[in-house]
Amino acid sequence: MSPRREQLVAACQQLLVVGVVAAVAVPATAIVQLDVVGPADERTGAAPALGVPGERALVAPAPVDVRVTEHALTGRSTAAARTPAGRAERILHEVAEAQHAHEHEGEGDLVLSSATTEPTGPGSEEAVEDVVDDVAEETEQELAVLSEPTEVAGPATVGVTWDPETTFDKGQISIAVRSRSGEAWSDWTALYYDPAHGPDPESPEAAQARPGTGELIVGDVEEVQVAAATEDGAVPEGMSLAVVDPGTTEDEVVEAPEIDTAELDSAKTGAEESSTEGADLELSASSARLPETSVTPKPKIFSRAQWGANESMRDASSLSYFEVHAGFVHHTVNANNYSRRDVPALMRGIYAYHTQSRGWSDIGYNFIVDRFGRIWEGRAGGVDRPVVGAHTLGYNEYSFAMSALGNFEEVQPREKMIDAYARLFAWKLSLHGVSASSTSQYVGSRTFPAINGHRDAGSTACPGRFLYARIPDIRTRAAAYQASFTGRDRSASVSGTTWPDILLRRKGATRMQVLPTEGQLRFAKGRTATDALEGYDIVTPVGDFDGDGLGDMLARDADTRLTRVFTGDGEGGYRPTDRTLKTFKPMSEIADAGDIDGDGRADVVARHRDGRLFLHRGRNGGLRKRVLFTDQATQYRGVQGAGDIDGDGDEDLLARDGDGAAVALLGNGSRGLSTVRRLPGSWSQFDILAAGHDLTGDGRSDVVVRLGSTKKVFVYPVVGDMQLGSPQGPFRTVRGISRLWVVGDGGPTQRLVGREGSRAISFASNGRHNVSDVVTTNVDVSKANALLNVGDWDGDGYGDVIVRERRFLKLWRGSADGQFAGPTTLSKNFAKVRLLAPAGDMTGDGRPDLIGQPKGSAMRIYPGGGSSVGGGYVAHSAIAGNRQVVVGRWNADGAPDSLVSQTDGKVRLYPGNGPGGLKSPRSVRGNVKGMSRLVAVGDLDNDGRPDVVGRQKGSGMLVQLTRTKKGLGLPQYVDGTYTDYDLIG
Repeated sequence: MSPRREQLVAACQQLLVVGVVAAVAVPATAIVQLDVVGPADERTGAAPALGVPGERALVAPAPVDVRVTEHALTGRSTAAARTPAGRAERILHEVAEAQHAHEHEGEGDLVLSSATTEPTGPGSEEAVEDVVDDVAEETEQELAVLSEPTEVAGPATVGVTWDPETTFDKGQISIAVRSRSGEAWSDWTALYYDPAHGPDPESPEAAQARPGTGELIVGDVEEVQVAAATEDGAVPEGMSLAVVDPGTTEDEVVEAPEIDTAELDSAKTGAEESSTEGADLELSASSARLPETSVTPKPKIFSRAQWGANESMRDASSLSYFEVHAGFVHHTVNANNYSRRDVPALMRGIYAYHTQSRGWSDIGYNFIVDRFGRIWEGRAGGVDRPVVGAHTLGYNEYSFAMSALGNFEEVQPREKMIDAYARLFAWKLSLHGVSASSTSQYVGSRTFPAINGHRDAGSTACPGRFLYARIPDIRTRAAAYQASFTGRDRSASVSGTTWPDILLRRKGATRMQVLPTEGQLRFAKGRTATDALEGYDIVTPVGDFDGDGLGDMLARDADTRLTRVFTGDGEGGYRPTDRTLKTFKPMSEIADAGDIDGDGRADVVARHRDGRLFLHRGRNGGLRKRVLFTDQATQYRGVQGAGDIDGDGDEDLLARDGDGAAVALLGNGSRGLSTVRRLPGSWSQFDILAAGHDLTGDGRSDVVVRLGSTKKVFVYPVVGDMQLGSPQGPFRTVRGISRLWVVGDGGPTQRLVGREGSRAISFASNGRHNVSDVVTTNVDVSKANALLNVGDWDGDGYGDVIVRERRFLKLWRGSADGQFAGPTTLSKNFAKVRLLAPAGDMTGDGRPDLIGQPKGSAMRIYPGGGSSVGGGYVAHSAIAGNRQVVVGRWNADGAPDSLVSQTDGKVRLYPGNGPGGLKSPRSVRGNVKGMSRLVAVGDLDNDGRPDVVGRQKGSGMLVQLTRTKKGLGLPQYVDGTYTDYDLIG
C-alpha cells in the first residue's frame, strides 16, 4: 500500500465525521449536528462529589421494540446516475485535509466545511465514471459499491457488514455514507472499520460474529446512501447495509439511576428465607466496634431496562466472566450535540447493530457515558462482575471498557464526562484490587497501565485525540477517588480489639471459645546503647544502681580493674559517669541478680576468681557489703539472675555447669543458696544463655538462648517448676553480638542488650504478649463441623461468626455489649461444600464473603452481607486440595488471595481478582503436612503481612506461619497445647 493511501485510510479511521455532522441531518428537527472543535465547554475542574451525580433522566418504562433492516450491497447502482458527481472527490479531499490536521495536531483547531449539495436532476453514466475515477485517484482503490438511496425512519443508526469469509486488514477497504433530509444531501462521512473492535478471536462469540464497520448514528433523516471501495473493486460477499430504527417510547418517565452500586446484593441469587432462633450471652463486658473499613465511592448507573433494552435480542447463553486487570476508554463516534432525551434511543441503536447485524451476543461495551456525565449499563451480566465484552480485541477477557457517546476526534469532552470516567474506573478497578495509578498490569499477553485508551491496545484512533489527551487526568482523578485497599485485609476479631481472635471448640464442649491474640512478641532492630566500652573486660546491665528508678550498667576496666557506673536513660541507652567501684577487682564474673534477697532493691552477683559466689545486696544509690552466697560455684559459668524459675516465690540464679547444662541455683529468699537443679533438656547447642525478666507477659521470667550453629535467638517461657514451654522465635533482628542480657530498664517494656566490641546494642521489645486467656461464649457449637470467623458480616461494626451444622450455615452476630445474637440460618445447602473458608471482602463491596467448592463442582464465591447465602458464582474451576485459607492481600495488588494445601503438604497460591475469582495458581515455599489445622487470621504481629496459624500434629502447639518473599516462613510459637480442641477457626 502506498504511503499516501495509508495516510488516507488512517484518516478515515480517525475522523469518521469529517466536518459534516450537521449536514448529515440539516433540518432543525434532526438530532445530530456538528460540534466544531474548540475549547472544552466545561473545563472548570472536577465535580466535588465523589459519587455519580444524582441527576434524573427520561427513561423507557418498558422494553422498546427495535427494527433492524438489512439491505444487500451488490455493486454500483444505477441510482448513482441520480447523485451529484464530485461528492466522492469532496469526501476524499476532506479526508486528506483531516489527515493533514492530524499530522499537525496542536497547531490550531480545524473547522471543516459543512456545506450541502443542492438537489440535481438525473445524472449520467459519465457521472458514475467520474466517481470511480475520483476514488481510484485519491485512494488507489476501486469503487466497489455505490448503493441506491435507502429509506430510513426514526433517529436511525447505520452500519455495513459482510460475510466472515472475506477478511480485510485495516486500510484495505474504505466505506462512506451520506444522508438526505428534505431536499439536501449531506457530505460523505466515513464509516469506521476497525478489526480491533470486537470479540476476542477464539471466543464462542467471535464464531458468530460478522466483520463490519462501527455503527454511525445518522439521526432523523429520510434516506442514506453508501459507497465502498476495495483494492480490486470487488464487492465483499454478503455485504449489507444495516439500518436500525431504535423505536420510540410514548410514555417516557423521569427516574434516578436504577443501579445504586452501594446497594448491590449479589447474594440474592438462590437466596432462601432466613429464620432466627436461640438466645444471647455476654462475651466480654468491653467489646468495642471494629475499625470501619473504607471502600471506593460507589457510582449510580442507569440500567439496561432504563434505556429500553429488549433482552430477547441478546444471546444470554453466551454470557461469560473472567478477570479485570485494566480499563479501556472508547468513543462511539457519533455526533456530539444529542439531547438528554436522545440517549436511550442512541443506546438501543448501538445495541441492535451489535447484536443483530454484527452477530455479537450483546452490546460490546460494559458501560456507556453520555456527554452529561451520566453512566449507563452496557453489556448485561452485572456491573460489579467481570463481564467479558467485545470492545478491545485480544484483551476483552482481562479488562472492561466504557465508551463515550460522541466523536472525540472532533470535540473536547465535557468535564462531567471526564469525572464520570474517573469515578467509574476508580470503583470498577477497586473491586478487582487494581490501583488506578498502576503503570504495569498484566492484561493477557501484554502489560498496560490500569487505565488506557483503545488506541493503546491496537492501531486505531479510538477514543479520539481529544478524549485520549484527557486520559492522564482520568488516571489522576481515579487514583484520588480510590480508597485504600486495607479494607480487603483479613479481619478476624470478634472481641473488638485490633488483634485477631481464634475460634475454638474443645472436644465434647457445647460452647464456642475465643482465644484473643495480643500481637506477637518481636524485637526492634538494634541501636547503639553506648559506644564507650573500649578497654572494659567485663560488662553487665544491672538494675537501678544509682537510685533514679532506671536500670544501669557496670563496666570493669581491664587495666585498673575499677568498675565504672553507666547510668541508664530508660530507653536502652547508657552514659558513662565519673563514679567507679573497687569492690569487683578480684572478680572474674559480674552479673545482675535481680532482687534475690527480696528487699525490693536490685542486687548484683559476682564470682570470685577462687570460685566463691558473692551477693552484693542493693541499697539506695549503691551496694551493701558483699555476703557469701555459696562457696561451691567453681564449676559454674555465666551466673546471672533468673527470676523465680521454680515457682516457689523466691528469686533464683541461672548458670551453666562444666558439662554445658543449664542449672538453677535456687535462692532461699534471703541471702543464700537453697539447692542446685538442672534444667531438663540439652543445652550444649546454645552459645548464649540469658534470663531475668518476663518477656512473654505471663508474669514469669523467661530464658533467652542463641543457637550456636545459626546464631538465631529464641525465647523459652518458664511454664512451671523448672519447666520450659515451647520456644518463641527465631528473632532475626537480634544479631551482630557476642554477649546478650535480658534487661528491665525499670519500666514495663523489656529489652535485650548485647555487646560487640566497644558497643552495647539495644533491642527493644514491642511489649506484646502472644495471647490472653480463653473466653467461653454463648455460641452453641454442639453440632458444628466448622467455625468461620467471617468478620463484620452484617455491617454493624462488630465481628460475627458463622457456624456450619451439617447442611446449615448459621450466623451469630456480635454486638455492642459483647454478646452474640442468634443464630440466623443463612443457608440449608452447605453439607457438601468442601474447602469452605471465610474469604474476607473478595467482592470489594466492604462486606466479608465466603468461598467453597461444592462436591463435583467448581470453586465458588458466596457474596456476604445479606440475611441469606445463595448459590454464589464460579471463582475457579474445581481445585484439588485438602485445606483452603483466604489470607487477604498476599501479593502486591488489592484483592484477597487464597492458599490451598495439597495432601503432601505443599502449598499453592491462587491470586485473587476480586469478583473475577481466583487466577491461575503457583507453588509457594513451605510445607504444612505437619499441621492438623490451618486458619487465616490476618496480620497477627502487625508487620503489614498476612499470617496463617497452624496447629502442629502431635504437640498441638499453635504456630504462626507468616508470609515471606517466596511463601510461608518457618513456624513461630503462638501458644500451646491445643490437642484437646477438635475445631479451630
